[in-house]
Order: sequence, then structure tokens, then C-alpha cells
Amino acid sequence: MPLLKNSDEISRYLHLDMFDYNGLPEHLVKTYSFYENKFNSLYEEYSEIWDLENCFFYIKNSNSCNASAIKINGYNLINITNGYPVLMERKFREELFRNQILVAIINEKNISDAYCQLHENQSFNIKEFMLECSIRFTFHHEFRHILQFNNSNSRTNFNFQENLNTNTAFKMKKHAWEYDADRIATAKVLGFANDTKTILGYEDDYLLKCILYIALSSIIITKNLFYFNVINDYSNALSVKIKEFYTKKFSHPHSLVRMINIISYFIDCANDRYPSLGFEYQEVINNVLGMNRLYFSSLTQDQSVLDDFFTEWKNNLNQINAYNNELYEFAIRNKPIKQLLLYTGADFGITSKSR
Repeated sequence: MPLLKNSDEISRYLHLDMFDYNGLPEHLVKTYSFYENKFNSLYEEYSEIWDLENCFFYIKNSNSCNASAIKINGYNLINITNGYPVLMERKFREELFRNQILVAIINEKNISDAYCQLHENQSFNIKEFMLECSIRFTFHHEFRHILQFNNSNSRTNFNFQENLNTNTAFKMKKHAWEYDADRIATAKVLGFANDTKTILGYEDDYLLKCILYIALSSIIITKNLFYFNVINDYSNALSVKIKEFYTKKFSHPHSLVRMINIISYFIDCANDRYPSLGFEYQEVINNVLGMNRLYFSSLTQDQSVLDDFFTEWKNNLNQINAYNNELYEFAIRNKPIKQLLLYTGADFGITSKSR
């Protein structure tokens, strides 16, 4: 269904705090228009596929970097904050991705050569591709929440923000819905990466493998920007401060739980869809975290910034795996998730239908 366009009427009816970027400097108008058009296009495409009505996207008045999915009075709303486009542009600057080609060094020759071939392709811009993957992950995560809301028997309104809220009481269902949304969004980005390979005219398996690694790295870089608490830094002072590990607390699972879920599910999906590529856990970790180290070293000018990530992961590995297993068992028994999986013929995103 076409998205609703009468923004003033909807805003007044639902009391939305909408951000108006008209009248801002030209470069900011261009930035906001790009993100608004991107999310509008994706929402229109997928709301039509799912035959959803009363769908509306808007930019919310808030300087932090966040996104939300809302169901209120029969309306299906997705928003990003006005801080999201500006902060994403700051964190996805061209110069921060110039060293990504160095990840080729840690790989065997076939993969290394494929990275070099991508790097030399004038039609492939790694910064633009990684930004697109990040945006698509955010959209599909929020859209999955919209589908969860619409498959719930509850008549209450929903308002799920993408970022952790430590003032929100823990609910296992909410954690499971985040777990599900992360997995589905990961599968969607994987599909987009394959489409990119096709558009570029590549048939080589190793080139597809590299594109998939770059796509996954984009998701994990985005998650680490929040984990390191640097995403909302307008000044780029970039004082890294990680959140203490937890399991059954707050609005969302801990960032480490989410990232390991995303990486593990990516491997499952990739091996299911492309069995000839043979994705191995250690190779995936080496490439994805290698690209993360290169990015954050450029962002913070600190070569050791990822050390805390590895330390926390190692120290909490058993709890991370145990909690992800618990979330999986809860999720597959949760009625809205179960209905969505059955309807799409999916095993958490490995779909037999176009939806």
C-alpha cells in the first residue's frame, strides 16, 4: 500500500514530534532528503509486499541517533531521529574506510585477490555500500517490529526504540522480539549483498564472499558504535565507554549478545544459501572484526580500541551463548514470531518466499 502522505494531519492526530528540516542550510537539506527518501522507499516497498495499511515514516525531533517502530491507533509508524542522518554521515565518512583493503592481508590468496578486485572496481564504493547496509539493517529491524505488532493479539499501542533504554523494565518477550528482528534484518542485508554482486556482474564465489563479509562488517561496526558509546558524539572527542555486561535487564539484550547472535545467524544463512562458499566461523570472525579494528583505529586514532571488545567477549562467552540459546527457545514459541516464520516458510530468515 502507498505510504500516507498527509504529514501535517497525521502529526496533529497522533501528536507526533516531527522534525522540519526545510529552511536549514542546503547541505543539511540534502542529507535529510536522502535519508527520508531512502526510508520512505523501503517502507513503501515492504508495506506493499505485506499488504499493510496506514503506514507512515517520519523524522522525529531528537538530536540522538535512534530509530523506532510504533503502532498507535491503527497506524504503523517508523521513524528516525533528526540526529540519525547527521551522526551517521559523521561516522560513515569516506576517509574512515580507506584502510579496509588491508583486511586482504589476513586472508588466503583467493580471498585476498577478490578484495583487491573489489577495491579497484570504480563501480563499488565501500563507504557507500557499508552505509547502505547499515541503513537497510536499521529499516528491516524496525519493519520486523511492525510485523510483530500486527501479528500480536494485544490491542495495546507499541513503541519500540532501536537503542538500549536502561530505564525500561526487563521483559523476556521484548528481548526475544529484538533477537528476532536482528536475525531477520541480518538475512535481508545478506540478500542485498548478493544483489550487489549481481549488479556488479560478478560470478566468482570469492568476490561474493568478500561482499558478504563487508556487509556483515557494516552491521557490526554500527552496533559497536553504540556499544562503545561514541555514536552520539557530535564533537568526535570519542571517549570510548562500554556498557557492563548483563542478560535479563533493560529494554534490549546486551550489545555483545546481539552482535554474536547476528554473526552466528549470518553464518547459518550464508551456508544455507551459498553452501559452495563454505563459511567457517573463524574466517568470518577474522574478516569482520579485522574490518572493525581498521575502522575504529581510523575513527579514534587508537589501535587498541577493540581490545575491550575481545576481553568482554572472552570473559562472558558462556553467558552470551547460553542467553542467545534461551532467547532462541523463547522466540520460536512466541506466537507473533511463530506466525511470521510459518507464514514466510522461514527458519529465522532463510525464506522460501519473497517476503
